[in-house]
Amino acid sequence: MRILIIGATGFIGSRLVEISTQRNFDIVALSRNNVSLPSRVSWFKWALGEPIPEAALKDVEVAIYLAHDFDGLTGAETTRAATVAAFTNAAKAGIKRQLFFSSYSAGQHANSVYGLTKYQIETEIRKVPGTTIVRPGLVIGAGGLYGRIQKFAKRLPILVLPEGGKGLIPVIHLDVLCQTTLNLVDAKKSMAEVNLFYKEPVTLRQLVFKACGQPNKTPWILPVPTRLLLRLITFCELIHLPLPVSADNLRGFIANQHAKHEPTQFMEWDEDTLTMANRDHEY
Repeated sequence: MRILIIGATGFIGSRLVEISTQRNFDIVALSRNNVSLPSRVSWFKWALGEPIPEAALKDVEVAIYLAHDFDGLTGAETTRAATVAAFTNAAKAGIKRQLFFSSYSAGQHANSVYGLTKYQIETEIRKVPGTTIVRPGLVIGAGGLYGRIQKFAKRLPILVLPEGGKGLIPVIHLDVLCQTTLNLVDAKKSMAEVNLFYKEPVTLRQLVFKACGQPNKTPWILPVPTRLLLRLITFCELIHLPLPVSADNLRGFIANQHAKHEPTQFMEWDEDTLTMANRDHEY
């Protein structure tokens, strides 16, 4: 099967390409560069806001959308407009199935720029036939938001957490996410919505201890009221002080405590995938 991966060199995209080639999919990749892509992948240089080259759409059966511009409100609007336009054009080109990677943060509960943007895109692409909305939880792996948290957790002796880290976070391991995505691609029927995260969420405190990854090191947790922490992070952003999370991340985390998403169960998860999920979900 020939699949198009849009945003193929990002945290999720690069691993999805790797696993896709292992499973013998024919991959067409769109990204700014092709540094990390296998030689057998057909690559086209592309960035959000640019039209997808017609040659990249040729003979594609499934398109997967991972690209997102994190440059504030400007980047959010670029992402929304470009994604919606790409969905429409891909459908006109004959691509019958398209998977959009949304987020657990997307929904009526959303109040972060990221969550609201994903929700707006969801709303606009639902009318395109063959659309599947994929909502992963926080992706556990060496990159993305978890990777930034891990970097600071390993380095700092004291970590500041909202309310001491009591809030809950839905999570999924990167490899489980990629394997399940390809199971969706392989499935005979498409699903309108899929929520991908483990049944039991973890607390932010548990997540930080997991990210630390050193059995002899337990960071001290400094509890801070959430509203105060939001102000502190906003100030740090104004003076360009690097932090593992942004104010928008924290707004999303706060809003997610009221999310109503439930994990989707998959009978087609094979034994290796389930074992991987259990092994990496030891908090």
